[in-house]
Amino acid sequence: MALAACAAMALTAACGPEDDPQETFVALEPSAESTAPLSESNGIAVTPEGIACVIDSFEIRIYCADRDGRTVGYFGREGDGPGEFIGLTSIDRAPDGGIVVVDMERGRLLSFRPTGELLSESKAPAAFIPTGRIAGSLFGKALVSDENVEVDIASGDITWSRKYPRPDGLDAPACVENQFAWLDFGIPTPRGGMLFRACRGQLLIWYADRDDDAPAEVAVVPTYRRKLPREAEVESYIRGLTRLAGGAAPSASDVEAFRNRPRNWHTYRARFDSKGRAWMATRRGAGDFSYIDVHDGVAYLGTVRVQHSLIGMDITGSVLVVLVDRPVRSDDATGIPQRGIDWYDIVDLESTDPAPH
Repeated sequence: MALAACAAMALTAACGPEDDPQETFVALEPSAESTAPLSESNGIAVTPEGIACVIDSFEIRIYCADRDGRTVGYFGREGDGPGEFIGLTSIDRAPDGGIVVVDMERGRLLSFRPTGELLSESKAPAAFIPTGRIAGSLFGKALVSDENVEVDIASGDITWSRKYPRPDGLDAPACVENQFAWLDFGIPTPRGGMLFRACRGQLLIWYADRDDDAPAEVAVVPTYRRKLPREAEVESYIRGLTRLAGGAAPSASDVEAFRNRPRNWHTYRARFDSKGRAWMATRRGAGDFSYIDVHDGVAYLGTVRVQHSLIGMDITGSVLVVLVDRPVRSDDATGIPQRGIDWYDIVDLESTDPAPH
């Protein structure tokens, strides 16, 4: 275990093997739990005050709660006016303790206080998918231009853009099932670099500076496991393409190609702690628990385990906040998992220097 020696932890944590006797993890226990609305969105943003905000995609609203489960704000409505939404696709922290959401349908960036006060609204780049936030900017992929971009939250202006070429000297066997011509969704690092998860999560490619000509390092992810889509994911893929195509279902060959395409190893956007270490949720586990790999650049430091099926996560200060699907209750006739928000205190993990491995 490289994250920290288990015996040295001041957490109520346990280390142990799972799936592979050579792998270890630190098992965390939540310090607080609350409920969250059902949603098709997996985003969560946590303010410095510890207020967690998520998207309620069915009611087309934003829900914000504190770690005691108290509702701080539940605001917004469907519409095309100021502070209204049509198709919310992501949520992040904004400067001054606020949150920012992307409405891809309207092509808008909207910033709010967790109580619902609208702070700013601006035009977003077309088909913009955020990958991270640094200070007053969102970084992400502009699908129309096929570039990684930096977008000013207040104005919506693109202040930086770049398309990354395929680096020379990649280990071809690691990418045999997912060749690519250039790097795709770059994750901005707090130190001004860029991190890419390539080849469906088999590789991490790290640029020390986002404008460097070549990456500082390329490494194979040691926890990677090849996994094919589950049938529920295949059905979700069919529903999604059918909706986008106005009711026309995808072809049988497209569905079969998806069914045999390895899933991305990482399940959610990376989040960074106060030491600049990247926390990346993986597909390891079967629902009762979820596993998050921690990296410094491309260097693997270790894995932590959290409860239930991780949908999204964020880190603020010494607190990891996880949006989860909880197990279906035996008396629940719908069979639909209930959503929840779990808070984990990680002060010891944050303040401890990783042990060598």
